[in-house]
Amino acid sequence: MPPQLTVTDRDILAAHLDLFDRAGLRLSPGIEPADVEDGVCDDLECFRLAPATTVLSLIDADAQPFFTNITFPDNTGLYPTTHAQLPAYIRAVCAPAGTDLRDVTVVPDPGSLDTGTARLQFGEWDVVDVSYDLSAGGWEPDRVNGSHGLIPDLIAAAIPNGGEAGIFSTADGETAVVYLNEIDAGATRTAVVHGRPAPHTAPDAKKPVTAAAARAAARNAAIDNLFTVLFAEEEN
Repeated sequence: MPPQLTVTDRDILAAHLDLFDRAGLRLSPGIEPADVEDGVCDDLECFRLAPATTVLSLIDADAQPFFTNITFPDNTGLYPTTHAQLPAYIRAVCAPAGTDLRDVTVVPDPGSLDTGTARLQFGEWDVVDVSYDLSAGGWEPDRVNGSHGLIPDLIAAAIPNGGEAGIFSTADGETAVVYLNEIDAGATRTAVVHGRPAPHTAPDAKKPVTAAAARAAARNAAIDNLFTVLFAEEEN
């Protein structure tokens, strides 16, 4: 008989799915809560040790994340080794952020098989240039051109106004990026890469709290809780 969730397991899973939802994480189209349960049952031991990480690490039969806001940039079948492979990789890393990436133009350095600049166009007017060195891997910074590394630079470029991103290790030890976007157009958030979110400024007690502000505050608290849980699981 395959492993089954206990009542406690179901309660823990429900609590985490509720936290993910409040933080802005959404299941991918075609993925249902029952699919999440099945995925957890396949790795029940890991779930009981690190429930948040295990659930957010789930992938479908096509190796796509269960959640729309997550990408796995170190995937060996995804990381580019040639200039021609770079646009597809950039789209894969940036798409879960939910931004309008309309065009990617790759300009290799003269005579180089590994280095160059990728120009990313977001929407009608926003353009970001990202330097890269494919031989250095995705995380190695380049102090000469000011790059923090291909992947961190792509994440920073893709985060929409009011959004943020965090990085954690999956149940298999793979690096995952989670994007969290604002739900209220008037809210402002701090983009965070490779670290805990910055503390949120307490609202002025003299100002009336609007419904939008209350929703934003609740979401901010959920995001903080989510990152706290992920980092705690990683440390353990």
